[in-house]
Amino acid sequence: MGGYSNTFSDQRGGGVSYFTADLGYNFLNAPRYRIGAFVGNNFWHESYDAFGCTQQATNWRTCVPTVPTYVNLISQDNDWHSLRLGLAGQTQLTARLSLSGDVAFLFTRLDGKDQHHMRPKIKLIPEDGDGHGVQLEAVLNYKVTDLFNIGVGARYWAVANNGTAHFEEAMGGRGS
Repeated sequence: MGGYSNTFSDQRGGGVSYFTADLGYNFLNAPRYRIGAFVGNNFWHESYDAFGCTQQATNWRTCVPTVPTYVNLISQDNDWHSLRLGLAGQTQLTARLSLSGDVAFLFTRLDGKDQHHMRPKIKLIPEDGDGHGVQLEAVLNYKVTDLFNIGVGARYWAVANNGTAHFEEAMGGRGS
């Protein structure tokens, strides 16, 4: 079949956008800390375009000869719709410094589209699936005034699903 394949492409023109809304309740309130639970919704859109292709391994059937970097080979668009269940907390470290954070468990649904531009017989390939994920966030806040804080933080997101790429629809056949 051509052997092991490992290809390299430039990624240009893509992007990530998201929107999150939560409702929650603090069940522990103390002068120096609070802890609460929340439920919410997250929408996450990502798009990527792969330009050019260079074979890095031994498969002579894929990207041999090398495809120039001005050729858009693949476009990928993914929409992740997630229900968020989580915990949030904040603690006062000093009179002006506080640390806040949250962790959310996700129940997620993928709606994706994969397009291979150099394969004219293949239309857009729909991809879908259900899965799980996690979102973590921590922020160190500095209280400038009673009504204004400045913060610096970190965020980690991961989602995965057991999905399906519907090649039967991409080839003009009837979907399942």
